[in-house]
Amino acid sequence: MRHYIQQTVLQGVTTMRMPATCTILLLSLAIAACTDEGDGAPIRVPGIGEISVYEPGPHLRQCDMTMITRTQSAARLHQADIEVSRSSCGFIEGVAFPAVCGAGTAQILVHDIPAGSLAAAEAAGFHPTSGLKQWRRDKCPQYLHAVEVAQETTSCTDLRNRVIVIQNAADPEQRWALLDQAGACADASYRQVLFGGDEGAEVLCSNADSFAGPQKSCPAAAYAALFDTIVANLDEPDLGLGDGYLVNQVHPVD
Repeated sequence: MRHYIQQTVLQGVTTMRMPATCTILLLSLAIAACTDEGDGAPIRVPGIGEISVYEPGPHLRQCDMTMITRTQSAARLHQADIEVSRSSCGFIEGVAFPAVCGAGTAQILVHDIPAGSLAAAEAAGFHPTSGLKQWRRDKCPQYLHAVEVAQETTSCTDLRNRVIVIQNAADPEQRWALLDQAGACADASYRQVLFGGDEGAEVLCSNADSFAGPQKSCPAAAYAALFDTIVANLDEPDLGLGDGYLVNQVHPVD
């Protein structure tokens, strides 16, 4: 399930009393610095002295699991001593990919870096977006943060380490990502986290084993009942939620 949230944000520009030419200049700079490219949030175009570079991702092939997240992609640039001022997801447009599992995708991960770092970025495997005929930025899938947490967990996940997207069937805009982990450990043998928010990084509820015993909390109390049902039905395909919710595992993908 790959959804991309769309919303509209208006950018205001405040000016003081000054000559008209100065006002026009400030307005021009504001428009150049921040624009809404139809992805839902204001997308800042590269600033003065910056360029955008990209690499394929987060899915490299259709039907495959997430291979690289936005943060992991940016980390590769950091490792090459390249400063990254902004990272986002995007799509290559005007290129047709056959709708079949195993075929490529139009997804890309985009980073704004200093123009003087282009050669180093290319050496690290990135490409300038100026080489693309047409492309657009977009918000990353909401579940990407949960996938990143799953990929970065290195212990106590030998039994389960999955990410499941849960969507309200009556209101598709209501969706969350469940991180479900379990392993053969004396302590920290299981963990479930329900993530939400626009970026998918807000912890709504959590349930985990610890050396002090089970630890369960719901900072967002409105999701407590939903989370209780999920935790009690982890072995059920629908997590016990019934027909009112759509449940789809996005990591790992068989």
